Order: sequence, then structure tokens, then C-alpha cells
Amino acid sequence: MIEYCDVLPESRLLKDIEILYVGSFPPAERRNFESVKILLEREDVPFKMIAAVEADELQGFLSYWEFEGFKYIEHFAIDVRKRGNGIGSGLLEYFLQGCGDNPVILEVELPETSYDARRRVDFYMRHCFIIWKRLNYVQPAYEKDGMPVAMRLMSLRLNDQAKVAQMGEVIRREVYKSIDEY
Repeated sequence: MIEYCDVLPESRLLKDIEILYVGSFPPAERRNFESVKILLEREDVPFKMIAAVEADELQGFLSYWEFEGFKYIEHFAIDVRKRGNGIGSGLLEYFLQGCGDNPVILEVELPETSYDARRRVDFYMRHCFIIWKRLNYVQPAYEKDGMPVAMRLMSLRLNDQAKVAQMGEVIRREVYKSIDEY
């Protein structure tokens, strides 16, 4: 049976999460995992992580930021061997239940870039997220010498492009400022 839990800085799951994190996201779309650990330790940073676990084995994780008035999903991955079994939907729904009525924002790769990118967009759309195709958005570089990545924003519980754009600016300012601070 799948269980969901908060991932704390001392969690034994962090080693497995790191392996899944590094294997699931290209370098341009992730931070150094030591920075992830630092973010989890800092009480003054609104960064959190949850995990799906079955029989003490990591199935997937979701990291997010809690901002005033909305939540931002930064990374979400399911073990490739476990995909297609509803684990991702279950973890996302668990997360969304904890959001109340707050809007949720996330970044996705441009759906036209690959089959996998399109599948990810379709997954979120099945969960009622809206993709903002006319909103130009660039994910800042995670590393000082890294490259920015063209992305799309998706939103849940918010159907206002101007507000989504404002939230995108909050994400760019708060999430990526951590590159220098952490």
C-alpha cells in the first residue's frame, strides 16, 4: 500500500530521492542536490518535499514552494519502473488536497520538443491544469554558468493569464535567487 510522507532533512529517503532526481531531470532543469538538502533544512525558506513510499521503498517525490496565495511545484518524479500504475496521480492528488483552494503553478518543458514532454503536459491536463501557450516563460539557470530553459507555465485553480504571469515572476525571483544564496 502506498503511503505519503513529508521528507525531512534527516530522512533516510534522501539518498534514493537524489538518485531519482538526478536521473529524472537534465542538469539545466535541476539544482545541485546538496542545495536541495540545504533548502529542506532552512526553516526560513518555504521549500518542502513529499514522497510516495511502499514497503519502505521510494516510489516518487514532489518538491514544492509555498508562497503567499499559491504553491509552486518545482520537481515531481516517479521511479521509471513504477510509472503507469497511478502512483503519480496519487501523489499529485495527495499534494493538491493539502493546497486547499490555493492556485498551483508549475513549469513544463515545451510540449512540442519531445514525446515525453507532451506526455507530461497531458498528465497535468488530465488533472485539470491549464497550459499557458501564449505566455513566454524562461526558467532561469540553476547554476551560475548554466543556461536558461524555455518552458511553459501551467496552472490549477487559476484561469487568469496576467495573474499566472505575476506568479511566474515570483517564482523566478524567489526560487532562482536561491542559486546565489544556497
